Amino acid sequence: MFYSNKDTKNFEKLSFKELISLLSEKSNVSVITCYYGIDKLNKFFDCLKSTKERFRYTNIVVSSLGSNKERLLQQVSELMSVKLNDGQNLFLCRTYPLLHTKLYLSKDERFSKNSHCLVGSLNLSDSAFSSNEEILFDVEDAENKNSAERYFERIKNLKDNIDIRSLQEDYKKYQKDNGDEEERKLSYLSKKFDIPLSLSENTIGQFISSGYIFVKWARTFSLSFSSKKWKKWVGQVPVEMRNTSITMSIDVMKMLGIKKDKEEENAYVKNNSIESCFGMWLPRGFKYEKVKSMLDNQKEKRKKKYDLLVNALAKCVKGKKLSNKICKKLEGTFSDLNDRRNKKLKRLSPKDFENLKDDFYKHLKGRLDSLRRNEDVYINNGQYLNPMPYIWDDASAVKEFLKSFLEDIKNRHNIRLGRNKRVTKMVDAVSRYLNITEKTRSIELNYRLPGMPWLVFEKNNFKQDKT
Repeated sequence: MFYSNKDTKNFEKLSFKELISLLSEKSNVSVITCYYGIDKLNKFFDCLKSTKERFRYTNIVVSSLGSNKERLLQQVSELMSVKLNDGQNLFLCRTYPLLHTKLYLSKDERFSKNSHCLVGSLNLSDSAFSSNEEILFDVEDAENKNSAERYFERIKNLKDNIDIRSLQEDYKKYQKDNGDEEERKLSYLSKKFDIPLSLSENTIGQFISSGYIFVKWARTFSLSFSSKKWKKWVGQVPVEMRNTSITMSIDVMKMLGIKKDKEEENAYVKNNSIESCFGMWLPRGFKYEKVKSMLDNQKEKRKKKYDLLVNALAKCVKGKKLSNKICKKLEGTFSDLNDRRNKKLKRLSPKDFENLKDDFYKHLKGRLDSLRRNEDVYINNGQYLNPMPYIWDDASAVKEFLKSFLEDIKNRHNIRLGRNKRVTKMVDAVSRYLNITEKTRSIELNYRLPGMPWLVFEKNNFKQDKT
């Protein structure tokens, strides 16, 4: 969620969909973003692809995030997985250590009515649209808009930029003769950019840098209805006279006939990662692929659940009032509560029910609007798996990360009880590969790793693991 100015005086909360809606009014969309998520880039391009009615040009420039040469190979490989439609281009800027600009432009041949020049803090990343506090300002002055466009064109055309579309086209030709395995892609890129592939896992620092971070934000979405009036009415009824339908909150999911979500316990992620201050760190390899596949399957199920919920809620609040079906169910719950009020309590009136209906409608409408604004957050369930951020030029960040990384390895070694060996299996493998023991006091980033690549070492250590 982020804020943008609706007019010169007011700011309003906008969602990813509303940002797309703003930009899609015009046929030329240009974006510069520092941080990004591959899923978010794919979704952005997909939402802004050309139609029969309008051919649209969409250009995005992303930052190399100060990546060293070895990390750059992996970053380019990931960006090559982004689907680019006709008229769409993606560029990786590596001229600056960190291209920190966030700029969103939409126009036709020239800036006119409904054109936008948005500047601020918002990246095209998962966290920018879920947990972070962000801001965008819509520049109105025509001269400033033109200056922003000239700036974008200068950044887009820097000679050291990597044109992802051109790479994708070249790689298609390479695939015909060499196959499509990930290692072959990295081999292709290493030759393309003259970077020895063996360096990517030659030191501890480079090995960690090539990994991934899994994070899970607290999930707060709930459909339960519990207004002050309802709590007061229920509270007046003696506990022994209540039943399962008379509780302090009304179970909307049950009323809609939809099963509640089961909290997804990703024990597999924890068992196959190292905990750090940034999240759960996973090395690149087949365990990472299993985790990614597991999360993708969860997202697919939640997408179906999301569609079901949105459609059900939309039917409930159609026509600016509760549907007859949901109204009857609410009336049944209200009547049940009324029947359980003893003689000392005054019976609730039809006017009370009308007030309850109004509150219930506002609650369902608010929940529906929230779901539509935060589709990605609901579908991802607050879970994200992204490449390890480049932190190596920030001494304090490196210190905190390595401290937490080492502490988790040591702690899980110390609590090994035999009956729960699976918990420490990845910890054991990583500690052996990095030569970390109970006596290790710090991790030396420039420590040279053994000649055996991690992908081979991992397979040897997890041969018997069927999980």
